[in-house]
Amino acid sequence: MKKRIEVILVCILLLVSSLVIVLPVESVKSSGNTLYVGGSGPGNYTRIQDAINNASDGDTIYVYSGIYFEDVKINTSIVLQGEDKESTIIHGGGFGSGDGVVIVYADNVEITGFSVRNSCTQWPGSGIRLHSNEQCIVTDNIVSDCFLGVSIFIVSDAIINMNTVSDCEMGIHVQASKRNTITRNTMQDNHYGMYLNGAYFNEITENNFINNSRHFDFYGAFLNTIDSNYWERLVNIGPKPLFGILFLFLPIPWLIFDWHPAKEPYDIL
Repeated sequence: MKKRIEVILVCILLLVSSLVIVLPVESVKSSGNTLYVGGSGPGNYTRIQDAINNASDGDTIYVYSGIYFEDVKINTSIVLQGEDKESTIIHGGGFGSGDGVVIVYADNVEITGFSVRNSCTQWPGSGIRLHSNEQCIVTDNIVSDCFLGVSIFIVSDAIINMNTVSDCEMGIHVQASKRNTITRNTMQDNHYGMYLNGAYFNEITENNFINNSRHFDFYGAFLNTIDSNYWERLVNIGPKPLFGILFLFLPIPWLIFDWHPAKEPYDIL
């Protein structure tokens, strides 16, 4: 009896295996194209915006060193990569009205390796502006001579790190935004180093605040993690108190602390 059962099971397995259809497997991993701006290669673009207009989601736009006098708008999920942040310069008009030099409207955009300069001098003229998007990365850039250096407006889950922002009215401005990571940036020689306006659940850690008229201010900010930043001050011991307004709808003066401020500035290259 036992032997008969084993024979039946073997027959069933053979029948099932004969019905298996092998289908071709498609790769789900796709790599985008790389578009080039500047340099001397055939087919390279001369303007960054022209390359962006011809890019698709997942593409990389590689920009060779040079000065690009233009304002840039990004509506596609791309990587915008400069050859060298010291010598790959996006230079805005610096006059009139406008939202900024580099404005990002798409999700999943990365900007790295640029000097961004000279936005208009009025609100909300920004060096790099993230506007109503998610999961963008702004890393290893130099932003200067703008009204808002890096502006984060209605944004979530962005990463802002390893940037140097100087000579702006507000170095990093966070408005109506949540769950963003702002770490290892240097805000130097600005009026406000960082300004929060309706910001919550953001992580602000290990940044340098140097020689700003006012390092930090907020108007409506709660449940943010602010810790281990370097605050240039006369006596660099003890927690760092930060003054502002707690709620937008209830303007009560408030005080929050960086309980573990760094004693020395971080080495951010």
